[in-house]
Amino acid sequence: MNDSGRVLPNVTNGEMIEYEINAYIQMNDYLCKIKRILIINPVRN
Repeated sequence: MNDSGRVLPNVTNGEMIEYEINAYIQMNDYLCKIKRILIINPVRN
């Protein structure tokens, strides 16, 4: 990876690796938002 976090062009399957990293980051952001919602509004039984 370079300094900006991009996969270097000469890496085998670099585009796929970058896609997977971005998908992971998006899922992590989504889960953090859900966690904040549940902390603010806990589910009651």
